[in-house]
Amino acid sequence: MVVLVTFSSPCAAERARPVLTRIRLSGPPEPASAPALPAAARGAPLRCLAGEEFAEHFHKWRASSGRRCVFSVFPVRRDAAWFGLPEFESAVALGVAVEANGERRRVAAFELRWRDGRFCGDRGAPERALAAGAVEWHVHLLAREPAARRALLADFQSGA
Repeated sequence: MVVLVTFSSPCAAERARPVLTRIRLSGPPEPASAPALPAAARGAPLRCLAGEEFAEHFHKWRASSGRRCVFSVFPVRRDAAWFGLPEFESAVALGVAVEANGERRRVAAFELRWRDGRFCGDRGAPERALAAGAVEWHVHLLAREPAARRALLADFQSGA
């Protein structure tokens, strides 16, 4: 199976065209209905990128429904405006804490929205995520329509 991943600059000053990259996923397809897993076990690095230099920039998460989604990873920057949230027009964002053993844990889920360099999402969400221990922002860009983002967000919030 081949997946096309779109990369675009999170910086408003860089309005370059997106770059498409092909990633070949190996191994058998996973079953359509996965068993329920504890929240801490629902996230993992992408196996297909293991050992690659950019593997740490992507993470997959399983929502409460069992749906799997790929997220781009950005560090929380406490010294930056909006704590380093990338300036994507619209996306689903997770605040993620990293445990001592390296496991990642979702601590927040919210809609990420920017317009003309201004954050237009839930203004309290980033601070609540930091208060819960977030050190990374995981951003899902493939839910393009508002209804798709709301549905995905509800799916992640119900298990966070």
